[in-house]
Amino acid sequence: MSRVIEIAQDLLRFPSITPDASVVLDYCAEFLHQLGFICERLVRGTDEERVDNLYATWGNQGNCMLFCGHLDVVPPGDLATWRHDPFGAVIKDGLLYGRGAVDMKGNIASYFAALEDVILERNPAKIGLALLLTGDEEGNALFGVRAVMPELVARGARWIGCLTGEPTSQNRVGDAFKHGRRGSLNGSLTVQGVQGHTGYPARADNAAHRIIDALGVLRAMPLDDGNANFEPSWLEITTVDVGNPTGNIIPGRASAHFNYRFNTEQSSAGLRQKAHDAIAAVIPATQFSLEWRTPSEPYLSPHGAFIERVVRTVQSVTGNTPTSTTVGGTSDSRFIHQHCPVVDFGLCGRGMHEANEAVHLDDLHALQAIYGALLRGA
Repeated sequence: MSRVIEIAQDLLRFPSITPDASVVLDYCAEFLHQLGFICERLVRGTDEERVDNLYATWGNQGNCMLFCGHLDVVPPGDLATWRHDPFGAVIKDGLLYGRGAVDMKGNIASYFAALEDVILERNPAKIGLALLLTGDEEGNALFGVRAVMPELVARGARWIGCLTGEPTSQNRVGDAFKHGRRGSLNGSLTVQGVQGHTGYPARADNAAHRIIDALGVLRAMPLDDGNANFEPSWLEITTVDVGNPTGNIIPGRASAHFNYRFNTEQSSAGLRQKAHDAIAAVIPATQFSLEWRTPSEPYLSPHGAFIERVVRTVQSVTGNTPTSTTVGGTSDSRFIHQHCPVVDFGLCGRGMHEANEAVHLDDLHALQAIYGALLRGA
């Protein structure tokens, strides 16, 4: 069995459901220490939410490439829907099964295996490598890269570029990369009415009707047509609830959650204001409240020497030119792009967060080869 498969199995057997990645980070620290990296554990957060991070460095930090990755995974969900133990790292018919196989332990395993292959060839006096591994990407993302990156920069850390090992490929490894991401904004709307009997509607003020009107204007609100790098922005309603226990009560309170995915034509502050103004046009301001959570602004890392090097490396290994895309969710790169050029590149994204998440063994080898070529060119 190849080393990349062995490492991927090792990582998958840790049930590191976000944000509990401390034990798998112990494994990573020992692995990197054996390769000569200086490892530093950065624990951040509160008593309620403690997050482990690992920063590891090797070689000349004045000419240093950063790799960023997360070891936390989303919960496996209903175990009855899995063909194999989600933390068993079972290999079957050319596939390695496990929660995090695609997002993103398989990517980290490919990078680790590439490091083993390449690091003895590199001169630490000339080039440097750094890894920032976190357990807080799939969760609230408050005490992982978001918290650690400014601290590292404040104490003098600098990087020529960052490779984030997210699953960005579409149909085959190496066909797509991301140098930008849409923003994400979660909203919570609460509407107050007056509860009453359905037989006497004049005595009540139906909060369900009110919130339907509010959500209607939010859905109808024009945003933008996108631009050269991004799709149009949009809104998705995710929950609507009136908490009504019976069919003959007019609800006096209703709530809903919604999410904006938005491009660089918008900002979270602008969307907040637009949403408030649209709702206030159909509901008195005294009857609704809005709360906002986890804003993530869109970003675009401009093409330059580092991103072009990643593209050339993929071309040299695969023979194909990867496509630049900004579709999909967010990543920790949103906390990095202000400090250095950053590109997300990794496995095919099919199956991530799904039951029976699995990665093709051949894809792990293909990604290891690309990462290895990138390290050799560092």
